[in-house]
Amino acid sequence: MIDAQGRVFGRWNLVDALLVGLLLVALPAGFAAARLFRDPPPVLHSVSPGAMSQGTGQQVEIRGEHLRPYMRVSFGPVQGPAFLYYGPGQAFVPLPALEPGTYDIVLYDYMREVARLPQSFTVTGPARPPTVRLEVTGAFAGISREMAGALTGGQLMNAADGLISETLSIGVAQPGVARVRIAEGRTVEAPMDGLFDLPATLALTCPTSVAADGYLRCATGGVVLAPDVHVVLQGPAGRLAFRVDRLVDAAPAAEPRP
Repeated sequence: MIDAQGRVFGRWNLVDALLVGLLLVALPAGFAAARLFRDPPPVLHSVSPGAMSQGTGQQVEIRGEHLRPYMRVSFGPVQGPAFLYYGPGQAFVPLPALEPGTYDIVLYDYMREVARLPQSFTVTGPARPPTVRLEVTGAFAGISREMAGALTGGQLMNAADGLISETLSIGVAQPGVARVRIAEGRTVEAPMDGLFDLPATLALTCPTSVAADGYLRCATGGVVLAPDVHVVLQGPAGRLAFRVDRLVDAAPAAEPRP
């Protein structure tokens, strides 16, 4: 750093001066370029409308600044199914299935939250019962003769998703058949040798949920209860499949018997 003549940094030449000058010019130029070409942070101004009733086929309008394609919006913890970009100041988001309540509108750029409108969107709808009691007729399908003899009226069984089943009545065992739906409203049956179907009427107590169309649903294992649906129950000697033939009645559920 000190040469033989005692000078700090030695003698400067033309090349040294040019390099220093280039560095002094490049630093502020690089900083200015970063500020000029960096994407400005997105901003949310409003969501319209600010309230909706439960249902399907609805969408909200998002207004803001510096919006970009491929962003996404969530309603609290529930992500919107799409982000329909109409420009840097406008986008539309289809409404997902939401419970009644008030939600934050949250804007994400990839996995990073970039803007939020707290408590800015409200979903209205009737208060729903947490559980309902459905009376269904059908048959325990494809069971052995011994299992058919072990099933009696009044038995309680559990299934997926908190569903509880009570056997109201039991019929007479019949030769087992496999029912296959090949089209809407059309099924075919094939015999199951050595197995039996046991007609029965069950009372199913199941948790309710709101579907995308705004209607309440009762589902088990992710499958909505309907004719020809098989509900898997935990019976007295193992797992049983109950085929639903008809939904008879529904009512708010009382506390199940111990």
